[in-house]
Amino acid sequence: MKTLASLSLNLSGSYIGRAGLDPISLALSHLKSLTILNLDLDENEISHDNFRFFFENLSRLELLAIFHLRCQLTNEDLAELSSVLRTLKSLTILKLDLSSSKNLDDVGITNFSHILKDLPLLESLNLDFSYCDKKIKEGIKNLFDALKYIKGLKRLKLDFSGLEKIGYEELKYISHAVGDLNPSLTHFELLIGGTFMPRPIRLPSLFLSLKNLKYLTYLHLYLGEYALKEKDVEILSSTLMELKMLTDLKLCLGSDNSEMKVESMKNFCLALKELSSLTKLSLIFYESFRISGEAIVELCTAIRTLKNLTYLVLCFRESNELRTVLERVVDILKDIKSLSMLNLSAGDHEDDAYKIYSLCKEVNLLPILQAHRYYI
Repeated sequence: MKTLASLSLNLSGSYIGRAGLDPISLALSHLKSLTILNLDLDENEISHDNFRFFFENLSRLELLAIFHLRCQLTNEDLAELSSVLRTLKSLTILKLDLSSSKNLDDVGITNFSHILKDLPLLESLNLDFSYCDKKIKEGIKNLFDALKYIKGLKRLKLDFSGLEKIGYEELKYISHAVGDLNPSLTHFELLIGGTFMPRPIRLPSLFLSLKNLKYLTYLHLYLGEYALKEKDVEILSSTLMELKMLTDLKLCLGSDNSEMKVESMKNFCLALKELSSLTKLSLIFYESFRISGEAIVELCTAIRTLKNLTYLVLCFRESNELRTVLERVVDILKDIKSLSMLNLSAGDHEDDAYKIYSLCKEVNLLPILQAHRYYI
């Protein structure tokens, strides 16, 4: 066991408390050869003293390069963890799922942000603060200020999707701060908006900021409460045209005031055609996103030109417009010979699912058709 290099434990909901965590902590102190550690400690009643003892033993893993942790932390717990992470100089990949840490606030996130510059080998960072109940305006600012100093960072995922107390000023700051991230990023995921905004927000500055990340091969944007108007679509389209290295693109868009008319769809389609290296494409439009049937046909016609595409998700939530052009859409998609996976959805109604199933069966798309229901 002392030569163990990789360890993964899922103890979520195990009610381990002190009795269970302390033996694990002691065992860790003897696994000096560990380079990969994946721990899920969520949904457990673990005290601050238990976490402190655990983190003390974690600090002995000097060779640790990959660390994934999912758990519920307080500000004090995160401060203890941050102090330990600062000492792990071999760390290259860090994933913290703190989505259940509802009591984290500016203080906790700020303390964590300060140690990022002390991780010289960090290449990949995945942070989930999606359901923090507290105000974290200053924490978000300090986090982005720290991120721009991580020169070796190649992969970044930030999940703020469920924050109830995120406001316009925070979103505006995030949109501009994206432009200051390491321009050598290859993978970028940003999830913001959720369903708690008092009003839809237009922040085209986010799309402008993305132009600085020219080496992206993977881009995922979940913008549930961003309102896309004609000008926003135009800016998004011009940005995509500059991200020519993209191989995987996922856009989740829509709010009550979002729409994409035929003319703006044409601009978007011109941008898609430029992304000739795309192998995976996911476009998810929420039920409140207004898009015409002709615009959907225009979109599918553009997608047909992507000769390297193997994976395609098209989801139009509760779209009556898709229903009117569904036969044309399927007829177009059948010509994409490179596809090995297709997910097509007009909503959650059984009638829609059956119609898609039947049409795909007629044109021999059934072998690659996956469960055609909404997902993120």
